[in-house]
Amino acid sequence: MIPFEKIKYQHVELWDTEETEYLKNIPELVAQPKIDGTNGVVVFELDHDYNCIDCQTASRNRYLTVDNDNEGFAKFVIYNRDNFCRAAEEIARKIAKTASYNVDCVVLYGEFTKKGKFLVKPEFLHNFYVFDVVTLTNSFQTKHYYDPILFSEIFEKYNIGRVPSLPISRDALCVKGPEFLKEELKDYSKFLMQDQFQTGEGFVIKSYTGNRNKYNRQTFAKILYDKPRSPQTGLYDDIVENWFSLAFLDKERIKYLEANKEPFNIQKFSNIVAREFLREEIANIVFKKKFPVIDFQKLYKELVHKATLYAKETV
Repeated sequence: MIPFEKIKYQHVELWDTEETEYLKNIPELVAQPKIDGTNGVVVFELDHDYNCIDCQTASRNRYLTVDNDNEGFAKFVIYNRDNFCRAAEEIARKIAKTASYNVDCVVLYGEFTKKGKFLVKPEFLHNFYVFDVVTLTNSFQTKHYYDPILFSEIFEKYNIGRVPSLPISRDALCVKGPEFLKEELKDYSKFLMQDQFQTGEGFVIKSYTGNRNKYNRQTFAKILYDKPRSPQTGLYDDIVENWFSLAFLDKERIKYLEANKEPFNIQKFSNIVAREFLREEIANIVFKKKFPVIDFQKLYKELVHKATLYAKETV
């Protein structure tokens, strides 16, 4: 097994730091949308004919096994092992046609979309999306980074997901600034995400030219939105106004009066009816709204407020 430090993914620094200053001197850059998931690595060791002789999986910090997995990623790769190995072999042979070095190893770095994450559309959950292809050469001492778009036909052939890569100019960042870029690429940032989100998490800015910073490191940059996971304005208003209806409140008031002989307690009623609404309707709302991220504390307060106003007007 290749030592983990040889395949560990680089740390991505914020834009406008010393580590990423060198990117401002490269005319053509690449922007990739960040994905909400968990980092996944697939490592393929190859023989001299570029046949896969070993396939390992890893997270950002360690190698994985089926018994010591990370969100089921190792199981996913094992289940699709043949496709992954065939893709790695074809990638290595394609690179070898023009490279001046022998490919000892192919590494796919990507994001594994986890089950239970409401930020990603259900049809894209529990899948792997490649954001970097790397070869290790010189007895695993040297890394060469490649844009995965170069191998898009191979990934499509073997049903492997790929993060899109959008060429951007240095001027778009250095002259117009990151805020302009965030506004221009707002829709692009929402790759795989639920429709109700206004933006994604942000972007990773890369150069695949092999340039390095003053510390002799090839470091990529990230540009993040301040509130990447805020749902569309009006989600809570829609739930409270259109789902938490007067008919529901009337029904719950009758039930409350029948069950309680003491004087009507507005605060008690409001809390009971809010909890009952969540118990009965939240599953319907989640499916109807296509799995939004809901702040239940905020929603609960909104429900109690409406129930309180209702009670004051009707009791």
